[in-house]
Amino acid sequence: MAMTLAVRRCAVCALALLALLSGCCPSVCGANAEEAQTTGDVNVSVEVSCPNTNGKLRWRVAGGKPPNWRECPQAVEDFGSSGGAAGSNSLCIFAGSAYLEKFTTGGCPASQPTEGTDAVAFTMDCTVGTSSALHKLSRGEIVAITATENPLGASGTCAPPTPS
Repeated sequence: MAMTLAVRRCAVCALALLALLSGCCPSVCGANAEEAQTTGDVNVSVEVSCPNTNGKLRWRVAGGKPPNWRECPQAVEDFGSSGGAAGSNSLCIFAGSAYLEKFTTGGCPASQPTEGTDAVAFTMDCTVGTSSALHKLSRGEIVAITATENPLGASGTCAPPTPS
């Protein structure tokens, strides 16, 4: 139990540090669609699944065609640790922090169908630049993203999911 709390605290600290370093605080503290339009940013909804058998979250553009799931580079329990490929993938850091906050005792309610497709656990609203990989994916473009790349781009951010 103590280890779980320590991991959550580390994940929250990592997210806070990322927010400070990327300058995303204005968007977290009240940026809206109008502000996004004036800065050239776009809003993209991202669906996140429950962790798979390897403990890794998957994400995809909501309503994307095709609806390909992409796996985060680290297991959700490892987001608070230093190092690893997840450090540069802020989308997965946002998703991991939201997961740890939303499902504090585990027990993600979304089932994992046997057909190899994941059920959606929650949706995040992300604000990204027009040149980001996430925006290109939302437009139906085919984009190769490595584990060390950040699909949000340099200034992208995601808002935590609203309670349901």
